[in-house]
Amino acid sequence: MSDLTVKYDQSVTLTANVFTRSGYAYDGWAVVSYQDAIYRDKATVKNLASTQGAVVILYAVWAKTTDDKLYMIIDLSRGASASSYPVSYLADVPDGGWTDVYQTTKLVLRHVYPGTFNMGSPSTELGRASNETLHEVTLTKPFYIGVFACSQKQWSLVTGANPMTYEPQKIDNWVQCEVSYNDIRGSSQGAEWPASNAVDGSSFLGKLRSKTGLAFDLPTEAQWEYACRAGTTTAFNLGLDLPSLNAGEVWDFVNTNGIARCSYGTMFRATPSGVSIGKPNAWGIFAMHGNTWEWCLDWYSNLGTAAATDPTGPVSGTSRVLRGSSSIHSGDTCRSARRSSVGPSYRFEFNGTMNNSTEFVGFRLCLPDK
Repeated sequence: MSDLTVKYDQSVTLTANVFTRSGYAYDGWAVVSYQDAIYRDKATVKNLASTQGAVVILYAVWAKTTDDKLYMIIDLSRGASASSYPVSYLADVPDGGWTDVYQTTKLVLRHVYPGTFNMGSPSTELGRASNETLHEVTLTKPFYIGVFACSQKQWSLVTGANPMTYEPQKIDNWVQCEVSYNDIRGSSQGAEWPASNAVDGSSFLGKLRSKTGLAFDLPTEAQWEYACRAGTTTAFNLGLDLPSLNAGEVWDFVNTNGIARCSYGTMFRATPSGVSIGKPNAWGIFAMHGNTWEWCLDWYSNLGTAAATDPTGPVSGTSRVLRGSSSIHSGDTCRSARRSSVGPSYRFEFNGTMNNSTEFVGFRLCLPDK
């Protein structure tokens, strides 16, 4: 196919694909390799490049015609006393959608293909922090990641107990947010990442691994942001940017039915909520903006500006990375690039009183796909 030269700030109709690939169906064009399609054949777009004279490469997106393992399902319904948890796969979202059972008694993970993306935020992004230095990251291995954060019911089925201390917030399909990094991975073997991916047998992941035979873990910080962005480069993963930093200015965040409205300088929502709140991103992943902070594997440090491949963070540290922001924070802290950290033993216990230092912390699962 021939290159197409387009004048800056003018619309262009994309070229139709002329190639075929055995066993695959052509799905459209993407701006990053191994991403879901963003543009279709003969779509009319404007300002494909953000700067005049820039070169943009479009990648053909191929979908397997028999991709029957797009979603992994772990059935936890037998509870903590079960000797094993059945694992199955789906080629697509069920006809009735991800009903309550998939948020309570079954864990759902989505397959993510490897690729390259820009991690961090550009200097022009409103609300950016100094620790979000923009740099290129390449992930060379596919993985599964939770469509939802782990819910209270799912935690209870694996461990046999719900650690939530505030009774009004004990709701089966609400995010499990009173758990530490050490609760999830363990404080002995589980504290050794990245030297080892081992976990304590008594931890949440230790129990889940023993009953599935699969090496479930937390995502690395790079995996988390890659999955959150789902091919987007904007501040939020539905193609939205922060409109201003004016205190008290209210703006639509994701949608008016879920994660609805927030403003810079005021609290986002009073408490965390259901794991399926708001609209999913382009890869069908829910609530990665402003429900709870989510634990990542990495020790916290500055990102730097050098390109990286499959980064796992520094070899040691004092605090672990948090991503996604918490329900009480303003919109600027909920961006895809926002970073924070706390010590691995941190376990916030909500007693009905909140202030600006309150941090709700939950997690979603990740699984390397060999």
